[in-house]
Amino acid sequence: MACKRRTFAAIAFITSILMTAINIHLLHRHTKALPSYNEMFRAHYYRTDASSSSLLRHLKQKENEAKSEYTSECFRPNPRLKLKENVTLSFPVINLGFPKMGTSSIHAFFGCAGYRSMHFRCHRSYACAECLRKQHLEHVRDGNLNTRGSSNSRIDVDGSNVGRNKVDLTKCGKSDVYSQIDRDDYFPQMTLLEEILAGHPNATYFLTFRTMEKWYHSISHWPPDVPDELLLKNRLFAPGLKYGGNLTHYAKWFCNHVTRVRTLMKKKYPHATLVEIDIEDNSGTAEYISDLFDLDQGCWGRANMNFGLHGDLDKGGGDDGDSSSSSSSSSSSSSSSSSSNATANTTAEKDGVKSQGSMPWFIMGKNMIRGKNGVMRPRYKEMDLPPHIVAMLDQMHKNKADGSQSFIDNTSDEERELTMAQNAHRNMPLMPPNGAISSEDYCKALLAHTNGHWEQTSPESFQTYIKDNPSMRQQLFPKEREWLKGNHPWYGYGTCKREKNVLMYNGILGHQCGCGVRAFTPSLPQWQFDNTHHPSLIYNLVQSKGIQFHPSWAEYYQTSATLRLVRKLANANATLCFAGDSIDYQIYYGMQNNLKRVSQLHSMHFSKSPDIVSVLDRLIPVKHTTEPGTLDDWYLTGKRPPDGDGSFVNGTRPPPGGFGSMHSILETKAWFNDKKLARIRFFMTYGWSPWNVEFMEDCNIVVMNLGLHYLPTGNHTGKQTRRPLMDDLHAAFTYLANFTSASQNRIAVWRSALPQHFDTEDGHFYGWDDLPKDHTCVDLKNTNSTSEEGVVGKQVYNAVYDKLFGSMCATSTRLSKPCSRLEHVCNVDNMSTEYPTIFKFWQDNNCTDQIERERKRLGNTTNVTGRILRWDIFDIFDTIKWHSKDMDCTHHCYVPELYDAAFERLELLVEAIGVKA
Repeated sequence: MACKRRTFAAIAFITSILMTAINIHLLHRHTKALPSYNEMFRAHYYRTDASSSSLLRHLKQKENEAKSEYTSECFRPNPRLKLKENVTLSFPVINLGFPKMGTSSIHAFFGCAGYRSMHFRCHRSYACAECLRKQHLEHVRDGNLNTRGSSNSRIDVDGSNVGRNKVDLTKCGKSDVYSQIDRDDYFPQMTLLEEILAGHPNATYFLTFRTMEKWYHSISHWPPDVPDELLLKNRLFAPGLKYGGNLTHYAKWFCNHVTRVRTLMKKKYPHATLVEIDIEDNSGTAEYISDLFDLDQGCWGRANMNFGLHGDLDKGGGDDGDSSSSSSSSSSSSSSSSSSNATANTTAEKDGVKSQGSMPWFIMGKNMIRGKNGVMRPRYKEMDLPPHIVAMLDQMHKNKADGSQSFIDNTSDEERELTMAQNAHRNMPLMPPNGAISSEDYCKALLAHTNGHWEQTSPESFQTYIKDNPSMRQQLFPKEREWLKGNHPWYGYGTCKREKNVLMYNGILGHQCGCGVRAFTPSLPQWQFDNTHHPSLIYNLVQSKGIQFHPSWAEYYQTSATLRLVRKLANANATLCFAGDSIDYQIYYGMQNNLKRVSQLHSMHFSKSPDIVSVLDRLIPVKHTTEPGTLDDWYLTGKRPPDGDGSFVNGTRPPPGGFGSMHSILETKAWFNDKKLARIRFFMTYGWSPWNVEFMEDCNIVVMNLGLHYLPTGNHTGKQTRRPLMDDLHAAFTYLANFTSASQNRIAVWRSALPQHFDTEDGHFYGWDDLPKDHTCVDLKNTNSTSEEGVVGKQVYNAVYDKLFGSMCATSTRLSKPCSRLEHVCNVDNMSTEYPTIFKFWQDNNCTDQIERERKRLGNTTNVTGRILRWDIFDIFDTIKWHSKDMDCTHHCYVPELYDAAFERLELLVEAIGVKA
């Protein structure tokens, strides 16, 4: 009996399920036959004719018939702003909408028109959302705000428990438009809505709309072809939203946000402007925002489309989405990206290249804005200058009684500076009095340079100096002129860590940032030397290549040895490579900063003139090791356990870590107006690393040094390599000699060790226990006394270099005697295994291809003869005031003239030997 009851219950249950399914099917057919409210509304939303009221009544009736859940006011944009009713549109423009709702389209629209726009990221290393959260948490930490609105707690959907402090998007990255400010796991437009509105009370805000069903369908299939857990729908984590929620959850979440934004802006922030658009009405929205912002209508078009999901749409435009989502699918917990990707995006944007389905996160913007119908207008009506600069300019432009003074005052700064530049261009000593420049002239100039010294211009004498040298203002930023006058503390601007900061004393230089020793004071330094025999380097640069110089460039080429040296590299399409430790990293950074500095100064003072140089930098990833092993195996034997084919160089796993592992190559590219290109690269080499040089085959000039990471006493054992410095130098000199012998267009340069200024007998760092408690950098003490290894205080490593060059090489015979010591002719056994040479490394790791290639090149002999130059810049860096801080008397802060003096000596050295890169 019990069995029959169970059977009957089962039949009844199945019957009820079937009836329910039939009812759902019939209901679906009925509702599908009705036109959706959103479709009908989009077709007639902007009509203003007499029939509009009856049309709205008809739409209302259809809405009731359809009984759609998502047709209330929060699911459609409010009527459009009318341009003649005191509507004020001010920047920045901030999008408060959600991913896959027009973020990329807004980004592309304003970027196309010429505005500066950011999407998802406010810096290449962090998202806008992360920056805003950090600002908020700083308020919490400082006690200015309760923690109920912090990112670690879920807040009410209406936002009632959020703190009221301001957050400022411009502190994250300066832009005209912020087209997407959220991240998958953090939504500042909800969590920090009032803080954003308080920080930007006069801004223009966007709310974007689309059909709920289509939006939910879109986030449920983005990115395409990924596992379910990586879909955007399953990665959104926001206040009031259930994880993996259904359409109803998302619709309610969206509606609450729209209602809250409208309410807050109406009641508390009346000076802000809210622009609401329907991204599915492509033509109507294009016309609307074109009229509203007076921008070219052709710039609007949906971007970042999933063509796999919407194959029926034209591939010229698409279903907008979140470009961050695809990148975060592989690492949704991280907010940073590699600098190489960021640089690649920036490069693509600058070149005007946009790959299908991808948008660069940052669009630079232009000086001219593309208005309606393509009519161009200036981006800025007036310059945004600091108050003290405005006051100074106002004073300059006051009418004077003297007519000539009145004429000068009415001339723009750029016109005045261009007049000075033209005068400087006419007065350039292009041709020396005695005709062509000889290597002897360069040699004499080089020797004079090595006998130079630093002269400082104090704040008291700076005003007089600028008055006597008016073109000097072209070499300085306004802030720097104020520092040098003593009007403002140089450290008070908080700019040290900013991405594009190349201010003297205040820019990033390798791992260091800012001048922090007690002895430091701002001054205008110049390397002074007897320039009686100083040839016109401009002549050799211009006349030999026939380069057409713009007058505005003249002063920069005259004063910047960095610019001249890199221009010569570009003439030869050459690559300069620095290989060494953190000191060489600073030298590489100093060259990059000096180039960027010249570019920015020239653009500031001569915005209408052709660019003097364009500078781009990137990171080149390196994969060149096999499976990890011990550090001893890596350095002592130069090999790793085999990875199947016994190959070391072809391995794909990362290096074991530490100072000896080169994860990447840094590269700076300098483009000139005539499309000539120079490359500068840095290879991290804290000890002799034969596995690195395989990547230097493209270099034309290699500048190398080993020293500071070897002990200062005994055999000078390497702290990482565990080998005597002499052995590693033997291998390095063998490589450099072979490098130059392989091709005529190669130059090898050995850099001198630089001074250290710790409070010890020779200035070297021996450990914290050997330093006074209140330590600061001090001048070298024993520069006149000698020891077995050379002059005390002149850096012991330089004595080791001299000893080895004396035993391995001979001084040059092609140069006059005073300069012959700066070039060494070295005869080496390229196949030696006595030292950790490259050949020994190849042999130990069974790199048969490399060995065979080298044997074919050399033929029957293993001895090669190559030339190595000596770049001695010890004296230039022998100053204590430019170290980075009191407890770091090894590294330096960014002083443009310091590195320019060093590069001028390198320029003279290369010219003196008559070798062209």
